[in-house]
Amino acid sequence: MIDGHRSSAFLDRLRTTARAVWLFLVTIGRRLLLLSTRAWVLFVLSVIAALVVYYALANRHTPFTTDAYVQAYVIQVAARVEGQVVRVHVQEIRR
Repeated sequence: MIDGHRSSAFLDRLRTTARAVWLFLVTIGRRLLLLSTRAWVLFVLSVIAALVVYYALANRHTPFTTDAYVQAYVIQVAARVEGQVVRVHVQEIRR
């Protein structure tokens, strides 16, 4: 059990830390607002590029369509030897 002195000391440290984090974020926000137009354009273009890359990678591993959706990972299958596939050992996992 925490006594009153320890809890108040903890809350004081928590308030001090929260105040320091808030001041840091405000300072960063002010610096971002003062950036040049070129910096903003580069930032927006980099965000768009990151979203395009994410979309391409996400669509490769978990495809999505408006007709239906797949709720599983896509796994590439390649044979190690030539021949006809007779059996595929797969189990359905029910949740």
